[in-house]
Amino acid sequence: MEKAKTCATCHGDEGISSIESYPNLQGQKMGYLMTALRSYQTRERSSGLAVLMQQQADALSDQDIADIAYYYSKLGSDANKQ
Repeated sequence: MEKAKTCATCHGDEGISSIESYPNLQGQKMGYLMTALRSYQTRERSSGLAVLMQQQADALSDQDIADIAYYYSKLGSDANKQ
């Protein structure tokens, strides 16, 4: 998925981060990921490294957010391996 390439820089190619302070995205619930990305857009999440995520989230449309959340929610699942 094209939009997820930017995410992979910090969160890993398969959604497993090699950087301890960055969370894994693989297998996260779709709703959680969508809420998190929207929270960065609205600045509800603003502590720590949030400024980096705010910049990334600002470049995403609602459809991009849904697509990225779906992609990472299915990574590592049996349904994605077919």
